[in-house]
Amino acid sequence: MPLFRFMRIARCALFLSIFFIALSYGYSAASSTTPGSNVAGSVATTGRTTLDELINIGLKSNPGIKAKRLAWKSAIKRYPQVRALEDPVLAYTEAFSEIETRLGPNKRSIMLSQKLPFPGKFRLKGEIVNKDVEIARVVLDKAARDLVLDIKKAYFELYYLDKAILLAEERINVFEHFSKAEMNNYSVGVTRFSDVVSAETRFADAEYDLILFSELRRAAGSRLNTLLNRDPEEPVALVESPVIEEDRTELEQLYRLIEGHESIITANHIIEREGLKEKLSKFTSRPNFMLGLKYTEIGDPVMPVVDGGKDAVAVTLGMSIPLWSGKNRAAREEATLTSAKSVKEKSALSDALNARAKKAYIDMKSNYQLVKLYSGSLIPKAAKLTDTVQIMYTNGNGSIADLFESRVMSINFRLAYHRAASNYLKNMAELERLTAGFVLKEVALDD
Repeated sequence: MPLFRFMRIARCALFLSIFFIALSYGYSAASSTTPGSNVAGSVATTGRTTLDELINIGLKSNPGIKAKRLAWKSAIKRYPQVRALEDPVLAYTEAFSEIETRLGPNKRSIMLSQKLPFPGKFRLKGEIVNKDVEIARVVLDKAARDLVLDIKKAYFELYYLDKAILLAEERINVFEHFSKAEMNNYSVGVTRFSDVVSAETRFADAEYDLILFSELRRAAGSRLNTLLNRDPEEPVALVESPVIEEDRTELEQLYRLIEGHESIITANHIIEREGLKEKLSKFTSRPNFMLGLKYTEIGDPVMPVVDGGKDAVAVTLGMSIPLWSGKNRAAREEATLTSAKSVKEKSALSDALNARAKKAYIDMKSNYQLVKLYSGSLIPKAAKLTDTVQIMYTNGNGSIADLFESRVMSINFRLAYHRAASNYLKNMAELERLTAGFVLKEVALDD
């Protein structure tokens, strides 16, 4: 029929327009492919990947973790540096014009000297470096836990997008059959032309949703690959569906567990380090010392004398004079203020983490309620409604539109369920991160 051919041409034109718009944003597809075939470029064709596998790969391969590990190891090497004395000074003197003395002329001399700090200064410097080492180690743990959180979020997003792609394909099949049914009904005068146009539009929208989910899946896979230090375009296999379980942790318990967060531990180490620096600043008003040994070669005297021409050996003792009291007082006050600042910074950090935990907790509870709503009520009711409408339609008591709408509603409920489940799992991962609620792979961190 001419009208039937016109509607098919219009639908093809609409789909091709969507295709070329997608192509202008870098999408890759062919006009002869079936819906969903553009997912193949971003999904591995065999096997499924687990979250534990990805975490292990990330901890071993991520360059950010490697950098933090090297920073920790380099901090360890500072301890023997600050605990060592300064290099001794060896000085040699050759006289251009010999100085005559009673015992003979001074020909040349050599002197070895060593600076010595005030007692207790080296000990404090070593303790400060030990705190820096502890901080560097906690920073490494923090980077590892942040990486684990990012991997989990990427993984749970992939879980949602994998389900969304399957449901989008199912929705395309529904709208394709609905569109054909509406066209046939219009051809015999059962339905209106506007109903045909609406069916064709929804069919095209469903095809575009599949393209969108496929590209979002490709982007999420690239994000995961960068966390694992892999090529961004490397295909990522389908992820395993996670188990959804209710988290029964109470908010007050979370506030207590946050004290184990690496940022709080780091803040505690910083407070202790600044306290040591404040003690060290008091040494600015105490002297440093110098010990030296000098050997002088004496020539033969003009007139013979007892001990004439005998070389001389002398010991030198010296110390610095902390004369500039204004400078030294400013150094002590600066250390005191810095120590007080570190205490306030920890308090502000604790408040920020508590606020972050409360938001994640509320979001987690809200998303879990949605998960229960969809899985326990809406999805079963939609399935039951679809069966009921199918029976009514078979008995001639329902319309084709009601049948397809019930199927689409069921698909949309399942899609919303997976979105809520993904968000819930992300919220749980965020709370685990805030409370250090998972054990790091020590082997991966220390190798």
